[in-house]
Amino acid sequence: MTEADQHLIVKMVERIDRLLSEEREASRVSRSRTHERLNEVIEMVAHLDKQVAVAAETDLRVQAQIKALTARLDAIEPTIEAWQDMLKAGRRISWIVGISGLLSGAAIWAGLQWFGDVVVATVRAWLRIP
Repeated sequence: MTEADQHLIVKMVERIDRLLSEEREASRVSRSRTHERLNEVIEMVAHLDKQVAVAAETDLRVQAQIKALTARLDAIEPTIEAWQDMLKAGRRISWIVGISGLLSGAAIWAGLQWFGDVVVATVRAWLRIP
């Protein structure tokens, strides 16, 4: 083996060493980025877990409030029905009073007209006007 061949082999070994070093560095950077991304994903999942827990708690509170309001509504439902019955009775009475008032007014009007005719006839009879 000549000195030129040895020099060529040393250059090839140095080149292979440099390529392996570059590849190791690229691999290290890639692993570092992968670990950073995994850490971000883990943080995102933890944040989502917190949000789901808060949403579930809020949902339970809303359900409890709905149950309480339903129970309260069931308790006052007879009162509401009684109030509606009173309103219906009041409307019926209003109609009866209104119709009675119209009939009374019509009767008074008819009575006044008759009375007016009788008065005119009586005055004519007294004055002897044909």
